[in-house]
Amino acid sequence: YAGQCTNTIDGMETALAEWDRSDMAGDELNSGERILFLLTDGEPICSDSCRACDNQRDPKNEKDCSPSYRLRNPNPLPDTCDTNICGSGSRQHNLRDKIKHLKVRVIILGVGDFDVTPIKCLTRDGDGKDDVFRIKDFSDREFN
Repeated sequence: YAGQCTNTIDGMETALAEWDRSDMAGDELNSGERILFLLTDGEPICSDSCRACDNQRDPKNEKDCSPSYRLRNPNPLPDTCDTNICGSGSRQHNLRDKIKHLKVRVIILGVGDFDVTPIKCLTRDGDGKDDVFRIKDFSDREFN
């Protein structure tokens, strides 16, 4: 996605769909513990600047929607982008229920300084106590 845009809920749904597909196919993705690593450098963001351009210039925010902009930002966020991962809506409950049903352990690796509260409900205990880890940046020293 374009810089500063994080569509966490769609990404999680896509990843979990692989376990669904695997369950139906009976393939080897099902052997062993199911762990989903969520590597993120920010909380979910779905601002208008992350959305697709329908016209040459978006009248809502006057964003440049020229062909060169589209080349620099080939994967704009869909209208289904939702930042309220831990909210009470049906989509959020469905996501958390799917994680439990598929017995997937979500481990979050947060890069940088941001609030993990909007996503820590995805972890096994729901508060991120055992499954949220932080590193300062993407440098080699942080991964050694």
